[in-house]
Amino acid sequence: MGTIDLRLSAADPLLADVGFMADPRARGRGHLPAVLTALSAWGFATLGLARIEWRANVGNTASRRAAEKAGFTVEGIARGGLTHRDQRVDVWVGALLAGDLA
Repeated sequence: MGTIDLRLSAADPLLADVGFMADPRARGRGHLPAVLTALSAWGFATLGLARIEWRANVGNTASRRAAEKAGFTVEGIARGGLTHRDQRVDVWVGALLAGDLA
């Protein structure tokens, strides 16, 4: 149905970032926001994280919609924030804090 991963920051033990993608046939059913919420809750409760960050290319509305449904707040745009197909692209940046799920 898709993949999701939680990557821990080497520089900050209370910070992680999340990445995910869903098969087109599994989209629009609420699976991804549910899994993203569950993984985030696990990261806060089990790993003691304080913040989980999310990034997506500006225009990737499906990713943004899933993140927002899981409680992530879009904080802004990082200009040239990621490399995509050998070019720097603008990305939305969002985060979920431990208290956001309470």
